[in-house]
Amino acid sequence: MKKFTLDSKSIALLGCFWAMLASTILRILVGERIFGAETTAFYTELFALSVQIIAFLLPAVLCAILGAWQEGKRSLALYNFKLPRFALLLTAGFSVCQYVFNFSTAVVWENVCVALGFRTFGPTPAAPSGLGAIMLAILSSAVLPAVAEEGVARGLAGRALSGKSKRTQILVSALFFALLHQSWTKFGTTFVGGIWLFWLYLSTGSITAPLIVHLVNNVLSVLGDSLGWTTALQALVATPLGVGVTIALTFLAGSAMVGIIRLCEKRFCAPHADYPSSNKNTAVQRVLLGATLFMGVGATLLTFFVGVSV
Repeated sequence: MKKFTLDSKSIALLGCFWAMLASTILRILVGERIFGAETTAFYTELFALSVQIIAFLLPAVLCAILGAWQEGKRSLALYNFKLPRFALLLTAGFSVCQYVFNFSTAVVWENVCVALGFRTFGPTPAAPSGLGAIMLAILSSAVLPAVAEEGVARGLAGRALSGKSKRTQILVSALFFALLHQSWTKFGTTFVGGIWLFWLYLSTGSITAPLIVHLVNNVLSVLGDSLGWTTALQALVATPLGVGVTIALTFLAGSAMVGIIRLCEKRFCAPHADYPSSNKNTAVQRVLLGATLFMGVGATLLTFFVGVSV
């Protein structure tokens, strides 16, 4: 193996590895409570917050500082936050379309879980009620996850996978994004959602676009659970008419998202154009990427076999 030399790609991969390792350790620690008699919604909430801050936000910030230091740039130069106004309008439309698409994906994946015999046990956290509780849920379950997860799943992963073909970048980053959640019940939705988000990221050249989409979808999910429209939509999908309407809306939403992405690809330059082409640590980078994905697969499959998914 060649001598390890610090470069931006290795830094990004180290950040991805840390994100998966830290979230896995936290899952093990919280798992002791889940399997015991002291199971409460408090532990699932504590787990979610600690993962966002320790496993996602911390490496995203540290790797941005290290990467910028290595390249002689500003601390947040690792991420491109610039997004033209026209792209901002397209992103707003993309957000609504992806919410529709994600809802359909969630319904399909739920049926897949049932068909495979997946079972859950333990209490389901109650939906927040009241303005204060809803605002707190938006902050902890929408704003923080959008910022922290995009920093890792699009920011660090984008740098780590630079130089690969577009298809490889999209599929590997989507798998990484899904495995980061380490939850069998969320795997299908997050994998498909990760494909859309990273494709949008590539087409706009800015992390701001997927961050906005992620934020909007999370906020709508929190409001849907709190105000009851998610339950109402699920009941509608259970009817023959609802199935037909859902399929039609999903097709329209998917077509609209592809159209937006194609338009962005023509109007805006691709990201990573200024990324160093240095690939000094090929062996180390392959080991880090392989270990990261392997760890995520193991943790996600474990949630399937034990029937717990927090």
